[in-house]
Amino acid sequence: MRPRPVAASAGLLLTLACDSAPSDAQVAEAVLTAPDAGEVRTFRDEGSGFRAAGVAPIRALTSLDAYEEDGSVFVAGLSHRLVPSLFAEYLPQLFVAVLESADPSLRSWSAHSWRVDAPGAAMIDPALVLGPNGRELWFVQVDGPGDPAQGGKAARVMRTRWTGSRFAGAEVVFEGRGVVDPSAVYDGDAWRLFLTRNHREIVEVTGTRKEPRIVASGLSVPHISRVDGGLRLTGQDTSRGPSTPVELRPVGEGWSTPQALLPPGDSEPCSSPSTTVHAGARWLFCAKERPGP
Repeated sequence: MRPRPVAASAGLLLTLACDSAPSDAQVAEAVLTAPDAGEVRTFRDEGSGFRAAGVAPIRALTSLDAYEEDGSVFVAGLSHRLVPSLFAEYLPQLFVAVLESADPSLRSWSAHSWRVDAPGAAMIDPALVLGPNGRELWFVQVDGPGDPAQGGKAARVMRTRWTGSRFAGAEVVFEGRGVVDPSAVYDGDAWRLFLTRNHREIVEVTGTRKEPRIVASGLSVPHISRVDGGLRLTGQDTSRGPSTPVELRPVGEGWSTPQALLPPGDSEPCSSPSTTVHAGARWLFCAKERPGP
């Protein structure tokens, strides 16, 4: 199914936790010119399946999450160059750095910074959501060091709203153990939230049903999006080696069997897969992370 066209403009978001906002130049240096970091892979689908569209000139980026709003595309993520130790030390001041692109091929980018007002621990796994009243930023907070997806660590899924200059009004929308990677979509005023639980399954909760329902076992890092009015759920499958992006579609009250998204023969790692619509085509973003610690 060919996606509806959108205007050729895009942006990329990185989550920061620090006591002062980095400058635009610092953000650009950290994620556009880092030679020793992982890279972002891109694929384009004009109606016959995803095909490699080259490597975006973006480095040091993981936890990808794509988003489209009024003809502009944003991709949220984390940078180890801006937050050297993701779980080691959390500071209360939060920022989101924005890389924008007007290039239909998504190869040239510029950088900006936005503030996020939220109490408590720093955030991980940022995700932009188009809510009933405009742009929102969802993310996970945990207390203290350690990966919240390991050992059933308590975590909170938070929601903030864009005020025109920052994200504010933080509120808890869900609390659970071992949950990360939030991705949400609205049906009117009602939201549906998809999460990774314990690294090994995708679950769904809603504003009226807070008990997690298993969507898919053996998958992680969900991303929910709309294509031509229908829902698409992507995730990553690591059961057969390197991370491979897959997609599920609604079938009745459940979801279809996962289908691979990469072109035949592509065996390169492709983690945190996320899709969006841009310049008349559907795009897939994923991270080819650097080897080793």
